[in-house]
Amino acid sequence: MLATEVKDFKTAINDIVSKIEKTQLKIFENANASLMDLYFYIGKAIDDKIKWGNKFIEELSVELKLKFPNSKGYSPRNLHNMRKYYLAVKDDEKLKEYSYKIPWSHNSLIMDRVKNNNQKIWYIKETYNNGWSYDYLETQIKRDAYKRQILGGQT
Repeated sequence: MLATEVKDFKTAINDIVSKIEKTQLKIFENANASLMDLYFYIGKAIDDKIKWGNKFIEELSVELKLKFPNSKGYSPRNLHNMRKYYLAVKDDEKLKEYSYKIPWSHNSLIMDRVKNNNQKIWYIKETYNNGWSYDYLETQIKRDAYKRQILGGQT
């Protein structure tokens, strides 16, 4: 092979690899958005029936586990997190939109530990843009990275 053919060969491979990576990311983002839609719906349904209290959540958990035995994520704790997620994003379309970009576990952590919606959005953006793992995100929240980065340490 000539040098130009080798370059064309490598370029063709790199182009294909790049397309696969972009497609995989798009598939993940679409699947994640669908999951977040589902969790929003479940959170709203739970909130609508909150008058029945924890009994409803416990019974729902049992029923979902029976109906979908190969699915995870329907523990009473996670169902509570779905309601917490719903309450956090229902009146903030921007927060809801950004939340679709990161995994449920990360969203759940942010919704649980961060109280201010602007800070939630900041942590979501940073997680998405920098590929933060769950553990790294947790550390950043504990270290109050938002205040250090945005407010320069001011409270």
